[in-house]
Amino acid sequence: MNFDVGGAMHKMAAILCTFQLRNTLDALSIDRAHFVGRSMGGMIAQIAASEYPERVLSLTSIMSSSGNPTLPQASPEVMAMMTKPAPNPFEDEAGFLAQRLSFAKRIAGTGYPFEEDAYRALILEEVHRAYDPGSVGRQIAAIAISGDRRPRLATIKVPALVIHGTDDPLFVPACGEDTASAIPGAELMLVDGMGHDLPHQLYKVTADGIERTARRK
Repeated sequence: MNFDVGGAMHKMAAILCTFQLRNTLDALSIDRAHFVGRSMGGMIAQIAASEYPERVLSLTSIMSSSGNPTLPQASPEVMAMMTKPAPNPFEDEAGFLAQRLSFAKRIAGTGYPFEEDAYRALILEEVHRAYDPGSVGRQIAAIAISGDRRPRLATIKVPALVIHGTDDPLFVPACGEDTASAIPGAELMLVDGMGHDLPHQLYKVTADGIERTARRK
């Protein structure tokens, strides 16, 4: 067990990430559930599967990573696009949409059409539901503090599936490969042309993979 400051912070992050999930299951009177997480949600699902194995039936980690510090990182150009402050959408909706759409298109991958109208509607829906310009920075910090999860992943014994796109510029394919290799018996599904996005053309193959994993013994 690591008792240094970094190890303590990683442990605290893991507990905080999964505490609410556990309480939600309790509130719904659900003993065990199939966990599916996308991007940072995949990391939270990984932590839940290792921290509370008695509550997890299966794990599907989508476009996520293991936290291995030796893995390739997103390019500076992509990170700059993600972290660049956007105009206030209530003061400059057109400027806000232009920036958000540009980033969404950059990370979407090349294998499927970029449906700009659908993205525009989704972005506006998200803004009106909860506009929080500081959320991106907090998410990046949470990912950083979660640390290297490979020791945790090695303890997971439930059926696991790792889905990752070959065109993902945020978490490059090596991140998905490393996640799958760290979880005993995990299946890796690399999807050609998929970026850091889940277009509707991939809903069925993704759902089928989740179901197949849930049925594994």
